[in-house]
Amino acid sequence: MNHILYFNNFDHLYDNVLKTGLDLLVRPVK
Repeated sequence: MNHILYFNNFDHLYDNVLKTGLDLLVRPVK
């Protein structure tokens, strides 16, 4: 049960990091 919650949080964190990374990569191009 705890593992599922941990992985869910990690997935959400990874999604945020991915979006931020893409934003930083795309910003200089614009």
